[in-house]
Amino acid sequence: MRKSALIAILVWLGATLFWWAFAFAPTSAETPGWFEAARVACFGRMPNGLPEPYGWLNLVLSPITLAITILFIWSPQELKETFKSLASRRAGQAFLVCTLGVVSALSVWVGQSVHKAIQIEMVDFSAPDPKAELPEDYPRLNRVLPAFSLVDQTGNTITEKSFLGRPVVLTFAFAHCATVCPVIIHQVLQGIKAEDGAEFLIITLDPWRDTPGSLPSIAKEWELPEFAHVLSHQNPKIVSELFPLFDMPATRDDKTGDITHPALVFVIDPQGQWIYTFNNPHPSWLSEAIRRVSLKHAGIQKPLRYQ
Repeated sequence: MRKSALIAILVWLGATLFWWAFAFAPTSAETPGWFEAARVACFGRMPNGLPEPYGWLNLVLSPITLAITILFIWSPQELKETFKSLASRRAGQAFLVCTLGVVSALSVWVGQSVHKAIQIEMVDFSAPDPKAELPEDYPRLNRVLPAFSLVDQTGNTITEKSFLGRPVVLTFAFAHCATVCPVIIHQVLQGIKAEDGAEFLIITLDPWRDTPGSLPSIAKEWELPEFAHVLSHQNPKIVSELFPLFDMPATRDDKTGDITHPALVFVIDPQGQWIYTFNNPHPSWLSEAIRRVSLKHAGIQKPLRYQ
């Protein structure tokens, strides 16, 4: 029985370490999409990358449940004798020391991940002067929108002509981004008013992991309304070739999959013309920009101030 008790302890320890490592393991561009999908299903994912509250419960309750199961099968006395037996032998002592080291290293790693995520939440990505109005003479590009054909979270094909007749706000983001991406998406959603009739397009910067199959969970995580579309393609090259066409500088680390990029937001008028480019705009600027391109489309050349 002592040998079987030792096996049970090893199974519990291995399962617990695997469970926590699975929740916090870093991913890269080569990480299969099913891995991240499974992790989100088990733990959820907050915008800062940490598990949802129910995910923390799973992390804590699963090892406890397994431990209670073991105690039902093996008595505390048998488990205690097993530990004594390990401690009385050199091999057992080495095993206990190694186990303690692994547990300590994992604890430090999880603690650092949590600390980093908390620090990210404290970073302020808001516009430097939210009270400033969009200048009358802010540069207007009047460029032809680059052609594209991508898929959104509902499986529909979205092109540059899908929303002619409506203003469109477009930006780039990716699901694994825990810093600027959730913030800029939130700011854009604040800037789009229901009466504007505007559409919001989000082209992924990480088509290697943000595959079409993962888009529904990404849209749910970002809490996107019906007028917002997160876009990708089965062929990552088709998406990445759009970056320079939108003057979007994006640098990807092939080892970690992290992508460095600015918070660019583009406003397209109802005729499909690329009118404005903003970098980390305040929602009020976006609201005013949408209003101006809508008025221009309606034949009113001089924009009016909000009352």
